[in-house]
Amino acid sequence: MRNKPARFRSMGWSMTLAVFVSMSLASKADAQKSPPPPTIGDFVMWDYRDMVAGSSTTLASYHWWLIHSWLQEETRRPERFVLYVTSPTAGQQPDGEWATFYNPSGPVDPSPTGADLNFVTFFSLVSSLNATRSRGTNQIEIEVLMDSSSFQTATAGCTSPPETCSEGTLPVLPPLFSTMPCAMEWLATLAGTLEAAGTLDVLGGLTIDPEGPGNGVGEAIKLALWIDHYVAVSGDRNLQQLRTAMTFGVTSKNAGLYMTARFPMDETNWPHSLLTTACGDPNLVPPTTGDPNADSICHAVDSNKFLCWRESDPSPILDTVYMQVYAGCSDIGPGNIWQWMNSVDDPSTGNCGIKGTTYTARTPGDAALRLSRLLRGIPQTEGPGTVTVVSDPSIPSNPTHVGITFSADATVLSRGTQSTATSQIGVSDFLAPSVQLSTGTLNGTQVPALDECSPGAGWKPLVGQGGWLPNGIAMGHGLPGDVPITDSAYLVTEVSAYYPIPAVQDAEMSSRFVFLFSAEEAELENCYGNPFFGHWTFANFSAFAAAFVAETASHPFFGSSDSSGDSTCAYPLNQNQLGIYDLRFACAKWGLGSYPGYAAGTPTPCRPVPPSTSCCPYVPHFDHDGDGFVSGRDLAIVLAQWGACSEQASCWADFNFDGVVDVLDLALLLENWGEL
Repeated sequence: MRNKPARFRSMGWSMTLAVFVSMSLASKADAQKSPPPPTIGDFVMWDYRDMVAGSSTTLASYHWWLIHSWLQEETRRPERFVLYVTSPTAGQQPDGEWATFYNPSGPVDPSPTGADLNFVTFFSLVSSLNATRSRGTNQIEIEVLMDSSSFQTATAGCTSPPETCSEGTLPVLPPLFSTMPCAMEWLATLAGTLEAAGTLDVLGGLTIDPEGPGNGVGEAIKLALWIDHYVAVSGDRNLQQLRTAMTFGVTSKNAGLYMTARFPMDETNWPHSLLTTACGDPNLVPPTTGDPNADSICHAVDSNKFLCWRESDPSPILDTVYMQVYAGCSDIGPGNIWQWMNSVDDPSTGNCGIKGTTYTARTPGDAALRLSRLLRGIPQTEGPGTVTVVSDPSIPSNPTHVGITFSADATVLSRGTQSTATSQIGVSDFLAPSVQLSTGTLNGTQVPALDECSPGAGWKPLVGQGGWLPNGIAMGHGLPGDVPITDSAYLVTEVSAYYPIPAVQDAEMSSRFVFLFSAEEAELENCYGNPFFGHWTFANFSAFAAAFVAETASHPFFGSSDSSGDSTCAYPLNQNQLGIYDLRFACAKWGLGSYPGYAAGTPTPCRPVPPSTSCCPYVPHFDHDGDGFVSGRDLAIVLAQWGACSEQASCWADFNFDGVVDVLDLALLLENWGEL
């Protein structure tokens, strides 16, 4: 039903520039003998359309920029472009910009300009780009992105579809998305308009960001079910041809599995571990209950185990789940995922978001390996302090129990609730109750021995202990020869994100997962840097992506279950299963262009606060174009900005922050010449 497949001023430097350009080209020719890494257009691209409030950028001019400064360039053109819609309804602005631009019945302007473009004509322009493409099969499809703020101006009169199930229970629409009926009516009207214009193929689907107050994973699943029901009973074939997608945190893996599994929901079709995780096991005495987040799914199926409004349609609830492989940087504790891609310069802090903390990005290959291990539940993040491990004498009959003692310096700093306050917190607050631990180093001997695809890859806190204690007991593998380990380095899993179990149905199901990465980075003037990929160049990220996909070929992390319930790891990722959140951050942090309303690729200079304190020192971005080389093109930017800076924020080349681009800045660039 819904399975649609998815600027150079001449200053007498021309001779010098020519020499440097030739040097650069020669170095690149030597460096690129291996297959090139993916370009920016090879990724699914999210765009939250972050126009600066009060800027002169309008909806029309922004989408004009998208067409002429981004999408028309073939190396930037993604096959799937997830584009945010602020308000799909006229709402409180019956004559305002939103109502005019997003009018789903709007006419196709045969000669649009950047001042009068509308959303319908935008699709027509994208269709024209598709017709003139030269990148193989690459065709742009727009997924309309909505969140709870998209519906706040909805008009009255929109209604939900009627009850259609004689057995099974329909999901209740979460209050945060109470105006979703208006959004669906808008989408249906838009699709009809595009069909009449012959451009419906550009509209690929609907994507929902369900985050918001009171809207957890369970509410997100209810919302997805409600949308599925609406589409199924609407009778609108245009809606039924569109993909539906939703974003979840990477640790919400089970939710992603529920959303992408085909029906019927029975033991023959659903892997046993997945079914019992979702709905419990009725064959046990007493029967077990499943994941409360999945209740709405378990109660929505009929006696044939299909969704009660679907009859015999096997389609999954969602065609795509976007898994966010990045985490907000708040206080230390379970749920922060960042150490696989960056390390703190001062390991004694072990924290993310501490005032003055700076980060060192790992190499692309190292980060790829660490993320792979994280998703397989293998301890791979260096913990603070040391541990001593002994057999637990209180439980001699169970050789799998060990005693874990953390050293006194294993406490770490916490930012606390005030930006200026820090405190010491213990290991039990740093390590979640669900993490696993092993001794040793990442590339050395580990105890327990590395287990590539097994739930027992390390020691876990003893059930009932409430997590890791200063002198706690762990369970899992015993000590080799019962020989204690003293003051050893150790590794932990950052979060509980174990992907092998429950298993997926097959490769088709695993292909519905798209992993989102972010070029976000906290603005440096606030002295709290977020350890996302904003600490990298795009060349770094591209190399990481290639390495990560390759790593999944040799060490896949999705589980495959046989009829006996035994699970192995299978199903590598494809390049089209990686995405970037979002376009503005990619432009700003990777120097990929001037995003409307923002200085092109410019990090805000970090001034010491107070002046005597070196607070999050600014690292100059000599590689402006993010290709991994400081080359002639970067030199051209320096020369183009030569002289006094009229606006610091737009002065990329003022590397020493003295208010002028001069020979001192040129010297710094040349010192960093070549491959980074």
